[in-house]
Amino acid sequence: MTIYYNIFYLTEYCIQDEDEGCKFECHCAKKSECRGGRCPNGCQHAALGYNWGGPACQIGNVGLQKEANMTASDKYNTLYPPTGALDGQIVLNRINSHCAHPYNSASKPAEWWADLGNIYIIYNITIFGRRDCKLFWIVSFTISFCYNSI
Repeated sequence: MTIYYNIFYLTEYCIQDEDEGCKFECHCAKKSECRGGRCPNGCQHAALGYNWGGPACQIGNVGLQKEANMTASDKYNTLYPPTGALDGQIVLNRINSHCAHPYNSASKPAEWWADLGNIYIIYNITIFGRRDCKLFWIVSFTISFCYNSI
């Protein structure tokens, strides 16, 4: 099976001070605090490793520019590197390196994995697949999470 991945987008969202039990951290600019579920100075931006948004700056791509690996031949690692899935570009074809292309023989499943570098509460994961052909390639897959302490 061959699968092209294009963005590993993770989002977080709830309103602190309004939603009881909200465990999501606000990511306000200039280290300001959320007030009434809003960040008075806006959100932290991509220069800090994320591009946070939403009312309380809790929605963001925590996979952006992170380290990634995959099972693939040298050809696929060069043309469609594992980090292509985490570059923030939504390109739904295989013309460029803005997607990852894990590949193995039919006898062994293809694998792709990323190290987010931190512990996060994950609310949503969005995976974009190719639209130029072979839409059936992103079927029958598993998403697993693990924590490895160093």
